[in-house]
Amino acid sequence: MERLRHIREQAGYSQQDLADESGVSQHTISEIELGRRKPQGRTLRKLAGVLGVEVRDFFEEAARPKVLRPRSLAELLERAGLKTRWLTLPREEFETWWRDVDYEEAKQRFWQIHEEYLTFKAAAEAIARGESRVAPELERQMGVLAQEAWPKHFYALAAAPSVKESEADFHERQQQGELRPFVSGEREKPAEELIAPAV
Repeated sequence: MERLRHIREQAGYSQQDLADESGVSQHTISEIELGRRKPQGRTLRKLAGVLGVEVRDFFEEAARPKVLRPRSLAELLERAGLKTRWLTLPREEFETWWRDVDYEEAKQRFWQIHEEYLTFKAAAEAIARGESRVAPELERQMGVLAQEAWPKHFYALAAAPSVKESEADFHERQQQGELRPFVSGEREKPAEELIAPAV
């Protein structure tokens, strides 16, 4: 059963991992994947339950989502391709990302945050559209983080060095804790005022 092997690998399980969690022996799983054994319905239900799919998915040729029932939020974000974890930091820690670093390091950190935001947003949208299957609790956690990610990204845009800003100007603004508005290019609002309080 080629679909079982494909779904198992997409979900990040080895045959032994799947055997340990489902209670179906690794030998049986191997035999089913090789087409040497016709599985019983009860066996397929056990395997489907662990993999986060329906039994019918083992018989469909349509491509399934890449993220199939991750077991933790950290695993979900890792499978989505998240390389850094700036946006999962508590607000107080995140607000210091641009303090006490030099001009080039601040640029590098901003682009890490920006790439993380795009990855994070794409993963959240895939879950919302039903393209990635996750447990209800993980979906709830992802929704909370998605709400927190947008204002953090907005803050990062205002704190990051501007392409029109000299290194000296950035360091002066950094010392004053001032952020860049997006239209005028002038300074406004202390850093601690930009991220709205959590509701």
